[in-house]
Amino acid sequence: MCGILALISGNIECNDAAVDLHEALYALQHRGQDGCGIATSHKSGRIYSCKGKGLASKVFRDGELVPELPGFMGLGHLRYPTAGTSSNAESQPFYVSSPYGLLFSHNGNLLDTEKLKEYLDFEAHRHINTDSDSEIMLQVFASQLLQTDKRRVDEDDIFTGLENMYKMTVSGFAFCGMVAGFAIFGARDPNGIRPLVIGSRLNPDGKGLDYMLASDSPNSIIDGISVYESRQNMGLKLANTILKTLGQDVVDDIDIANRLIAVVAIPDSGIVPALSVAEALKRPYRHAFSRNRYIFRTFIMPNQESVVRAYNRNSILCGVCNMAREAGAKKVYFASSSPPVTHPHIYGIDLATSTELVAYNRDRKSIAASINADELIFLPLEGLEAACAELSPRSKQSFEIGVFCGRYVTPVSQGYLEKLEKTQGKPKAIDGSHNGMFVTVGDSVTTRPMVSERSDVSLHNLAEDH
Repeated sequence: MCGILALISGNIECNDAAVDLHEALYALQHRGQDGCGIATSHKSGRIYSCKGKGLASKVFRDGELVPELPGFMGLGHLRYPTAGTSSNAESQPFYVSSPYGLLFSHNGNLLDTEKLKEYLDFEAHRHINTDSDSEIMLQVFASQLLQTDKRRVDEDDIFTGLENMYKMTVSGFAFCGMVAGFAIFGARDPNGIRPLVIGSRLNPDGKGLDYMLASDSPNSIIDGISVYESRQNMGLKLANTILKTLGQDVVDDIDIANRLIAVVAIPDSGIVPALSVAEALKRPYRHAFSRNRYIFRTFIMPNQESVVRAYNRNSILCGVCNMAREAGAKKVYFASSSPPVTHPHIYGIDLATSTELVAYNRDRKSIAASINADELIFLPLEGLEAACAELSPRSKQSFEIGVFCGRYVTPVSQGYLEKLEKTQGKPKAIDGSHNGMFVTVGDSVTTRPMVSERSDVSLHNLAEDH
């Protein structure tokens, strides 16, 4: 669930692309808190980089380092690790010098890393220096672009390289790339599983258009579908499901201390569906739960195994219901604008193993009892699909729904799922658990030495000067 960004100015003489990229990092901070980075390119092709572990405010010293990143184009990244470790070396954007000075900001997971590592080792002869899927994808693309055997590439070469890379990978991903001094580009997996949006504006100097690529936001339009309007639709369809499940008489009787409060939203992403539910049921909407907006999102904090597992054991949901009762609620009906999640996410969200999911092998009644709710209502899967598909400009619209039913749009081997069961939800920090990992050196096999921290060996990193 990383955040990715790319920006190119319509004015090649511009040297402040990093200013907008830095500001955009804060808008996408919710997508990753483990690390972040910006890499820019001057018109000469010189690349400048600053990246590290922590929030954007920490890595960039509250903006102090931004002037040290000149250039008219650049990439940004916010890291939420699902593969690899939490090392500084795995903060992005990633860089390889050959060919042409390539950089990647990547979001997603590869499902065939072992096959790709063999290709890079035995055929492409390219070195992998981290445990990150993102570096593997960058190296695969670089190997394809190298086949042009040209001094300089053009846009056709980039698209040909991307096409060849697509043929080799099985994944759900989105990424932004940059060729130093030449271009930025963006791409999504063939099934469009991971989000990426593009926008433009008039250049402030009046020299053409500026373009930006970014991960989604609540006001994004993705594949012609408004995120905001789809959430409204989810709420309307959830209201119908509530009526069918509870009946109109029960809905009319919902009250807290004789004050009619039909709908309360939690978390923030539930506000828009909740407003639609309130409108459809003709009940008032009330703001009852507040969260601290000035601390980390604990769910995506690195190395918080206990927090992740607590979430999956439904203690947070139970806590919400208990808080409502302590505030005087006579009845607590918990309604979700999502179907129950019963299978692991394999494309870049480190949720849990199947057995740790609240809804795994449990019916609605037992889940409701476990969270201390009087009733639990889920939006059916067909309702969720319809809420989005009805807004699509395409006559036939399908979605990736594997977490709800186990039917993934990409081929998934049983071996990969078994590996996922063993690793998801586990901390990714550099610790003693890495003692048993092996790497190939020539024709020999050796263990990796233990180090407390390490940095990227490619570019000078401004963050390490301060």
